[in-house]
Amino acid sequence: MNDLACGVKSCAYNDCNCCKREGIKVEGTMAESSSSTCCASFCECGSPRVTSACECEPKRVTNIICDAVKCRYNDDKNCTAKHVDVTGSHAMISSETECATFVGR
Repeated sequence: MNDLACGVKSCAYNDCNCCKREGIKVEGTMAESSSSTCCASFCECGSPRVTSACECEPKRVTNIICDAVKCRYNDDKNCTAKHVDVTGSHAMISSETECATFVGR
C-alpha cells in the first residue's frame, strides 16, 4: 500500500488531497518521465460515472496499479513507492494528471 497525496482538485474522488477510491491506476506504458504518466482513475467532478466510490472515507493509503514499467518503483505493475504524489490541479481529463513520483530506471 502506498501513501498517496492527490493534488488533482478537479477529480471527483479527491477530498482534502486524499483519494476516496480503494485503489488507483497509473498509466504510461512508454513513459520515461512523469509528464508521460496519468491517473487513469481520474473522474471529473460532477461526472455521472462516480457512484458509491465517493461515499467512502478519503484515504491517504491505497493500492496503486501502475503501467509505467520504466519507473524504478514499478514491480510487476505494482507501485512500491512509500509516498506517491499525483498532480494536475486544473485537470479536466486524465491525461492532464501525472504521477509526480515517477523516477526512471
